[in-house]
Amino acid sequence: MNYRQIGQALADHIKQSSGVPTGAALQGMIADLAADQPELLLPMRDLVSRPAFRALLTKADSGSGMLQRDALINEVRPLYSDQVLEALSELLNGFLNLQSSTNQNQTPPGRQEWNEQHQSPHQVIENATAAVAFAISTHAKTADDFLTQINALLV
Repeated sequence: MNYRQIGQALADHIKQSSGVPTGAALQGMIADLAADQPELLLPMRDLVSRPAFRALLTKADSGSGMLQRDALINEVRPLYSDQVLEALSELLNGFLNLQSSTNQNQTPPGRQEWNEQHQSPHQVIENATAAVAFAISTHAKTADDFLTQINALLV
C-alpha cells in the first residue's frame, strides 16, 4: 500500500467509526495500515497524534483542508527529512482526497532550507520584545499606531 492509499484507508476507517477516534485509536489504525512501511511508522504515528491532525478529522475524504495540511506539514518540517515529509504529505493528500501537493517541477524546501528561511522561536521572541519596547517608548497614541510600529519592526 502506498502512502496515499494509507491516507485514503485511514479516512475510510474514520468515516465508518462511530464518534471521534481517540489518539490511541488513530495510532493503532496507522500501525495496522502502515505495516508494510516500518521505516515510516513512527513519523506517521507522530503525525496523527498532533492536535493539527485531529482538527483535520472532519475533513476526511472531503477534497478540502489544503491550508490545514500545509500548516501540519510545516509543523513537522524541522523534525523530518525531505523524503519523510513527502511521504507524510502524500498520506495527508490521500486522507483529505487532495491532489499531490508538490509540482513535478518544483521541489519543496528541505528541512535545512526551511530553517534558514525562518527565524527560530528564540529570535521571534527577542524581536517581538524589542518591537513592543520600542512601540511603548515612542508613546504610540492609538492601537493602530502601536501595531503599525510593531509591524514595521518585525518585517
